[in-house]
Amino acid sequence: MSRFVLRYTPAHGAVVLMVLASLVNSTLADAATPPAPDIGVDRAALSPAVSNPYVAFATLKRAVYIGKERDPDTGKAFKVRMELSVRDTAEMLAGIKVTVVDAIHLADDEVVEKSRDFYAQDTSGAVRYLGEHVDDYDGGKIIGHDGQWTGGEKGSKAGIFMPATVKVGDVFEQERVPGISQNRAKVLSTTRVVKVPAGTFKDCIEIEEYDVIEKATARKWYCPGAGLVKEASVERTIELTERVAR
Repeated sequence: MSRFVLRYTPAHGAVVLMVLASLVNSTLADAATPPAPDIGVDRAALSPAVSNPYVAFATLKRAVYIGKERDPDTGKAFKVRMELSVRDTAEMLAGIKVTVVDAIHLADDEVVEKSRDFYAQDTSGAVRYLGEHVDDYDGGKIIGHDGQWTGGEKGSKAGIFMPATVKVGDVFEQERVPGISQNRAKVLSTTRVVKVPAGTFKDCIEIEEYDVIEKATARKWYCPGAGLVKEASVERTIELTERVAR
């Protein structure tokens, strides 16, 4: 083994001091940078390119859903409308690039909520739900941010919005946000035919979602190449009426 011996001279001493100073500064910088929060999944395994056919963000530009909802307190029914649009470019959230879906919720033609939902796909093909930023409206003004969360903050973890493959009986957690939003989903069927105003869709999966906090259930139908086409619960039903592809 050969050795390189540096003879000390004033010039060499200055170089050594500069190297030591650089090492110290680098160490201090590393110590000052906090570790990335735990989101429950390896960030390196996530991509903003979402190609899962049951979610269809890769081919969806805009979708419109129309239906009815009943106020559980007053029993009054009103018209509801939900508009989804998938942004063309990825954004950063919790230290990773994500796909952003904007949602506008209207009740009797008045905006009651605007949200931005964040997704990424892992190497298995499962779509991960990584956060939701919410603006609640009343009379055209923002009045709150109910249900807002970001993966890695306050114990929240990335949920599995849609598995890579599904079979009857599968159970997965879509939202893992303690005290704010906790949803579990169970696959009831993978062969449904669903007819809605936007068309008739085959080989759809039917999912039952259970809201752990609200103690409520809902059924949702997702179809290959179309994504969500219908949602139904005791108090709310919406159906896909318009879909604009990329």
